[in-house]
Order: sequence, then structure tokens, then C-alpha cells
Amino acid sequence: MKNIWLSYILIFFSAMSIYGQVYITSETNVKEATNNDIISLTIALEISGEDMIQESPVKLPDFQKFEVLDYGSEQNTIIDPIRKVRVNQMVYQFLLQPKQAGTIKIGSALVKVSGKMYKSEPFDITVRDVSKRIPDNTKSLASHNNQTYLNVKLDDREVYKNQAVVATLSVISKDVDNFRKVKNIRPPKNGNIIVQPISMHRSDIEQDAKSGLLSQVIGLFIIFPKEEGMLEIPSFTAEIIDHGTTKLTSNRTKLSVMHLPLGAPEDFNDFVGNFSVDMTNVESLPQPIEINKPIDIVVKLIGRGNLSAKHMPKIIATEDYDVFPPKLVKNLKVEKQGIVGDIEAHYVVIPKKAGNIAIKTEKMAFFNPEKKLYKDLGEKSIVVRAMTPGEIENSKSTMQKVNEYTNTVLDKVNTPVLQTETLKLEKTKGMNWSIIFANMALIGAMCMVFYFVRSRYQKRKLANIIKEEQLKAQPKITTIEETEALLRQKSSLNLSSHFNYIENLLIQKKYSEFFKEFINLDNEVNAKSSRLHHIDYKEYLEKTNPKLALDYKSLLEKINIEKYSPMVNEIILESILKQIKIVYSSIED
Repeated sequence: MKNIWLSYILIFFSAMSIYGQVYITSETNVKEATNNDIISLTIALEISGEDMIQESPVKLPDFQKFEVLDYGSEQNTIIDPIRKVRVNQMVYQFLLQPKQAGTIKIGSALVKVSGKMYKSEPFDITVRDVSKRIPDNTKSLASHNNQTYLNVKLDDREVYKNQAVVATLSVISKDVDNFRKVKNIRPPKNGNIIVQPISMHRSDIEQDAKSGLLSQVIGLFIIFPKEEGMLEIPSFTAEIIDHGTTKLTSNRTKLSVMHLPLGAPEDFNDFVGNFSVDMTNVESLPQPIEINKPIDIVVKLIGRGNLSAKHMPKIIATEDYDVFPPKLVKNLKVEKQGIVGDIEAHYVVIPKKAGNIAIKTEKMAFFNPEKKLYKDLGEKSIVVRAMTPGEIENSKSTMQKVNEYTNTVLDKVNTPVLQTETLKLEKTKGMNWSIIFANMALIGAMCMVFYFVRSRYQKRKLANIIKEEQLKAQPKITTIEETEALLRQKSSLNLSSHFNYIENLLIQKKYSEFFKEFINLDNEVNAKSSRLHHIDYKEYLEKTNPKLALDYKSLLEKINIEKYSPMVNEIILESILKQIKIVYSSIED
């Protein structure tokens, strides 16, 4: 059992008023079952007190009449905020399947603590033979109820008051068909906690390799504890709808809610998380403001945690202005960190006197559980300038008055509307094909003339190149390779000759000579770069073309890899040849 717990993982641990208490109990999720059902057995042990030491492991009951399908355990140590003592909690979970029908006794679980033996109470369960006929509807409901479980797991067992804690709700079953039948999921309702859903998206169904049990997460919820101390989280519920309705109940869990640290500011109003307050900037308001005319002031609360409008700072009413109840605009979403987003309170404020008026909010402070400290945000305020109508009129410039008068005239005077006529174009009767064919013939003639001139020019150029090569030829040269080598010797750097020679070596599969010729080419390029720029080719590229410098570095790395590779890849060598032509052509620019 890896990421899930079965139903009834945690049993109610009693809140004791004395110190040094040991409490052990064992319980199954059902008292009646069939020999095909899976029974969940939970053994819970609680040891309170600094002097209580567990001296032996928990001795389990006899499971000879059951097949143990799966088991797991969980240990948790907390400080009871009321008794101020350490509490060790251990929970053992077993999934059992009866081997026989009848009444089966589940014996006591034993543990030795500080020299004394403690045991749980034994009890009986009734197992019916599945071969005995029972009504179809009753059989279906019993099968679902006993083979499908709800499990709740908290991501934290110890939080502060009003701090968010995430609860994961899962369904566990042997039958994959049961998952789609689980509906009407309801969180618990309790005055001590606030529960809100984060997501009702169902995860993929997972199977435990050991037990073969299937599980699926069907909901994530966030819980805000409203009281301090050891709180009991009531069960989540759901229903299986199939030939009737069967109610499923999850395990109950306990949550240790710590006291908030001392030294809270006077204006602390139960906000736990991380928050900030903003107010409408005075520059966004029209200046000046006429008295007895309403203006909109926005107070914005931003943050994450137990974010709500209940304790949101309000605008303080004074004799300088009237303020009316705000209109709230909420932009909130529930996440694992709490309620995240912002709340805007739009206030209507009416200045009652002329002059500078300061509009202030109430003070606000919050507790940050991550940093474990309080933060006082104080009050927010903006200053507006209110004036009488006469003062506003006298403060206007002559140009402003002219513009206002012009706008008033344009709004009130009816200007004549001029009649217009729509310009109509005559529709063309059709296309003039004779003109189109004449233009196409002219374009074709021009193309033929261009092709003829270009062909003669290329033939003449080719004849000159052949003639020059014949004049330079010597009787001892017999192959193309020797000709290209001689041309490279007579020229300081002939890239075309190098490129052609390397390409011929690659075609002839002379790979060792291919790499030697590359080294020769690289040396000649570096030599030319030193003569022209007084730096090697790599430094020249880094200064003039950083992108090409990276390609040059990559090329050298590929050459070194392929040069010593036990297997020759012609496709890679062809790509290297293309990269050689691109990288080294820059030396001639």
C-alpha cells in the first residue's frame, strides 16, 4: 500500500485530562461480511507523556482464519496544545479476506509500555457463505459496501488556526466498474472547520502490485480549522448508485491545531497566509473633484491563505465625506496554498467640504505561517482635492472654457446633412483576349533572346577555362587528384580546389585521406587569416561572426569524433562536407 490508506485508518483518540495515558484499540469497518469481501482492520495506539516508553512492538491478533492481502502503518508525533504533552500516535492497517464462513473472533492486540501490558478488546465478526442465495438487490449493495472504500489523507497533521491543509479523497476497490458508480461526493459539515473543494478531477486508476487493489483520487479539498486544539475531521461521504443507493463513509482523521504565537498586533483580524492591500491611486481620479459629487474608491485585498471579505479592511467614515457600503468583486480560486486571488471593494465616496481630504482604510495585520511571524500592513490612504463649482470654474483657463463652449454648441445645434451621390462604375463587358495573347508573345520572345545570349556567354567562358588548364598542364600529371594538388601548390589558397578534392576523396571512400586533406585545408585557412588579420581563423570568426564561430567549433568536434570512430557513417561525412564549405568560405569574404 503505497500512496493510499483504506477506510478507518485513524480511530478517534480520546482527549485525556491526565498525563501518562496509553490507549490501544482495534476495529473493523464492518461487523458482517461474506467470504468474498475485503475487511479493513485498524489498530490504533496512542501514548501520551514524556515518561511513557514503549518497550515492545505491538503483538497482533491471530490471522490464521484470514488471508492478509495488504498492510501498512503510519506514525505521528505531536504536542497536545491543551495538555502541553507529547503524544505518539501509531496506526496499523490490514486488509483481510476471510477463509471460512461463520463467527470469527479477532483477538486482542498487545503492547508493553513502561513495564505494563496494555491490550485492545477482542470482538467477533460474522462471515456468511457467498454461495447462499440472497436477494439480488441486497447482494449488490452488500458487495459494493464491503468492497469499495473511501479514504482521506491529510498532507499535514499539525497546522495553525486558519492555516490551510489539503485533504486527498480516494476510492479503493477490487472492481474497476465500481469507480464510475461513485457519485454525490459530500465534504463534512462542522462548525470547527471550513471545507472547500480544490479539484474534483479524477485521476487515473492505479493498481497496487502486491494486493491487486485499485485506487483512484476523486477529489482534493482544502480545510481551514477555526479552533485551536485537537480537532476531529468528520467523514467524507459518497454514494454508489447501482440497482439502488449505497452510502460510503470515509475514515475520520485528527488534526492538531496550534496556538498562534504571542505578540499579535492589535489590528490582527485572523488572516493567516500572505496578503497585501492596495487602494485606488489618486492620479487615476479626476482633478479637482467637485463636492457633493460621487467618486469611486477601490480597496483591493490580494493574497493567498484564508482570503475572504469578512475581515477585509473598510474605509473609515469621517465628517469630511460620506461613504456607502461597497460592491465586492471577487477573483478567487482554491489551490493547495489556500484561497488565492484578490477581492475588490468598490466604495462610493461623496466629499462634503472643499480642500484636501484624506480617505483612509482600517488597519490590517496577518500571520505568515511559513515565516512564523506577524506582519502589520497598517492603514492605506489617498488624498483628493475637493472644490466648489465656482472654484472649479474660476480655475479653468481661457482655452479650456472655449473648448467646453464649442463642445456644448456641437452637441446642441443641429448641423445640416449634405446629400451625397454614389459613384457608379460601368461594368466591363468582358476580357480583351487579343491584347492578352500579344503580351504573352512579347514576353516569350524576350525570354528566348535572354536564353540565347546567356548560353553564348557561358560557352565562351567555359572555352577560356579549358584553354587555360591545357596551357598549365604538364606531361607528368596523369590523374585528376594530381592536377588538383598541383593547383593548390601554385595558389596560396584555392578553396574550390580543396572542396572538390575532399569531395572526390569522399566519393572514392578514401576516408583517411579525407581527414588529412581537411587538416591541410584548416592549416592553409589559418595561415591566410594570420597574414591578413594577424590572428588565427577561430579568433577572426569570434570577432566578425560569432554564429559561424560556433559552427566552426562544432565542425572540429565532429571531425575528431568521426576520425576515431570504429564505424564510418557516410551520411555524417556528407553533412560534414557541407559544413566545411559553409565555414571556410568566409575567409574569402
